[in-house]
Amino acid sequence: LPQGRRFKQWTGNDSKALMKVFLPAIVHYVPNQMVQAIAAFLDFCYIVHQSTLDEADLAAMENALSHFETEHTIFEEVQI
Repeated sequence: LPQGRRFKQWTGNDSKALMKVFLPAIVHYVPNQMVQAIAAFLDFCYIVHQSTLDEADLAAMENALSHFETEHTIFEEVQI
């Protein structure tokens, strides 16, 4: 962009709001397994960007990572 953009830093709430819009927007255009993988990845990213983490956050982070690891094979299957 020649003149640049003046994007502000996103907060966790902004990211979570984007996820609520992005996932429904792609649901009819990509395989369901891909939607699940992206959702798990975004959940993981949302959790790790928190300024503090407790045991419940760590468990949720582990769960999101496990879910992503289960679903990520779709990207290889469709050669992305």
